[in-house]
Amino acid sequence: MRLDEGKYRTDFDHLCRKYSQAEIAVWDFPVTRFPVSDIKPPVEYGKDREVSLPELSVDALLKERDQQAGFGILCHDVIEKMISGNYSAEDLPDSLSGRFPEEHLTEIVREAESLAQVFFRSSLGSIAGKAEFVEAEVPFLLAWDEGVRRVLFSGRIDLVLDLGDECYVVDFKTDKMFLPEGHESQMILYMRAVRELSGKPVRGFLYYLRGGETKEIEETSQGVLRISEWIV
Repeated sequence: MRLDEGKYRTDFDHLCRKYSQAEIAVWDFPVTRFPVSDIKPPVEYGKDREVSLPELSVDALLKERDQQAGFGILCHDVIEKMISGNYSAEDLPDSLSGRFPEEHLTEIVREAESLAQVFFRSSLGSIAGKAEFVEAEVPFLLAWDEGVRRVLFSGRIDLVLDLGDECYVVDFKTDKMFLPEGHESQMILYMRAVRELSGKPVRGFLYYLRGGETKEIEETSQGVLRISEWIV
């Protein structure tokens, strides 16, 4: 899938204007920086609501090679390049292709391609095709004040869709279990970051590549409290 020409880009003119208008940040209290990935729910959080997702044909191989995380990175890379129109199965970064045994690389890549195509055929993928602008792997730095302490959260958002009057944040998951609550805090931070960057209302969606399950995540007071408790 390739989106219309010009829809996949960063508006550097807009970023330059924002930068030139920004004030230099001066804080007279402690500032700590954390990657968003550090925020994890308690081990047993939501375990009673877990739902198993479909197995993949390459699961046994990925487990044997301890490359479940590497496969997730591969899926993200395939989707990002398909969106930009620059995808080629023969042009994978060495950092990805080197993770997998050469004799099984084609099978693993085809599985990632298949999951990506299921996304593009989904309702969320259809919305991506109609978005005014689409940006993948969006880096951000978000300030979060908690009492006299300021925390800077950093991370990368898998996919941001600008629909004109609002933005969608999409986070892809290759998890074997469907447990949206476990990713609630991260999604709240992603949505706040995009809201600050765009000045528009933001909706957040988890997309589980296994089974093509979509779950909208809303910013709740309980979710915000969980972040505050994690900081403290």
